[in-house]
Amino acid sequence: MDSDQLLQHLSYTTAIALQATNFSTSGTLNLISPGLEVTGMGHVEIPLSPATIEQLLLAGTPAPFGLGERTLIDPKVRRTLQLTSDQFQITNPAWESQLQSAVHEAAVQLGLPGDRLKARVDKLLLYSPGDFFLTHRDSEKVDRMLASLIVVLPSQFTGGRLMVRHDTAERHYRFEQTTEQGLPTYVAFYADCEHQVEPIRSGFRLSLTYQLVLDSPYKGQASAPRTPDAELVETIDAWCRARPNEPLIFALNHDYTRRGLKPDLMKGVDRQKIEMLLSATEKAGCMVALCGVDRHTSFLIDEDDDWDREDDDPDIDEFQIDGVLSDKVRAVHWTDAQGEPLPFPSQELSVNAIVAARSIEDWKPSRQKYRGYTGNEGYAFDRWYHRSAICIWRPDSPCDLRIRSGTSE
Repeated sequence: MDSDQLLQHLSYTTAIALQATNFSTSGTLNLISPGLEVTGMGHVEIPLSPATIEQLLLAGTPAPFGLGERTLIDPKVRRTLQLTSDQFQITNPAWESQLQSAVHEAAVQLGLPGDRLKARVDKLLLYSPGDFFLTHRDSEKVDRMLASLIVVLPSQFTGGRLMVRHDTAERHYRFEQTTEQGLPTYVAFYADCEHQVEPIRSGFRLSLTYQLVLDSPYKGQASAPRTPDAELVETIDAWCRARPNEPLIFALNHDYTRRGLKPDLMKGVDRQKIEMLLSATEKAGCMVALCGVDRHTSFLIDEDDDWDREDDDPDIDEFQIDGVLSDKVRAVHWTDAQGEPLPFPSQELSVNAIVAARSIEDWKPSRQKYRGYTGNEGYAFDRWYHRSAICIWRPDSPCDLRIRSGTSE
């Protein structure tokens, strides 16, 4: 097999070996009051009464949202009221016990260890008619946070559908069991998933939000070692011997922050992927590390295309591409198989060495920018992409020297 055939075989072998896991899941709780006590207001009756709603409207403040390093309040992006966790308490032990059972079930559905996933209460949100939240991702606000949990409490409302999206898959949650049967409904989803709340059409919706945090494993606790797939071991070994100058890259399915890029904090199918690859690379005698993968591509715009060249901020998605000016892919922020940072410098990668569930050409850009007129090349725009990956290479190879020193081929 040549290198391209080996890469295709690796894509096929890893795909069939992995069991699909969910990026979001939902369920209902028994009709038990959480025992909500709001500072300065007292006990909150569930289902909501008109008098309680009036008090909550006075107690709440506009909910902010994150934009990069900033925290903003903009009713064009997010319109709802919030109470932070220091403004209320949950006093019913039966609620906490039931919630932890729901968290355990959610962990199983998300492909996480159920005995280590814990819920930390975050906010109490009140949505009024017309309130909404545009598409966004949740910030991983605390260490080892992997997912978010929303519990919609019994009340009468219409609208407010929750949409959760990961990659090209999308799920919708309407909370019928809450409005029709009076049961609290929960939705859990990974924090890197895009999601939005559609406008409430009528009534009021009260929700508790939680951060789902994965406890560190107990000292001495370890997962049972996975038996390496012989065919995968053979194919990895063959690829690394055929291409000794560059690492083999397995793109991960989820997005990770720098502090979250650790084997123990992998999400969903990525947990299975790294377990499988760690056992296979050990058997093949190869090195393995995690890293961020940054791609920057500059595209030429088809000048025959009909668009306004005087517009300083045109719609980039409408451009017809006429060619590629440059395309650079680099590995950054290296981490070892125990989750400890590695002192490796940024390293250029080959697009033709990436194994991914979706072709790198179909990756969604993290940002893009119109460059304008570039001289002889014509008009251009840039796109930046970021993913995380598992890198594999043979020790004592030219690739090993390159990665450790940061030198080029």
